[in-house]
Amino acid sequence: MLEGVAAADWPRIRQVVVETHSDELRHRVRRLLGTHFATVGDVTDDALEACGLERAVVFAREPLIASG
Repeated sequence: MLEGVAAADWPRIRQVVVETHSDELRHRVRRLLGTHFATVGDVTDDALEACGLERAVVFAREPLIASG
């Protein structure tokens, strides 16, 4: 997962989009991305949520440390 991204590589990443399949993972991804990006959010799939599935897309943009 994203924990495998080297510290030296984060400044080169401009934006991230990740599909998650549980609330726990969605929150973990948001916390991690929040340490590297100014804008972090998520969008849940309401149709799947109504069926008891927890699918969401987490996104991040505006790196806190811009690439050089």
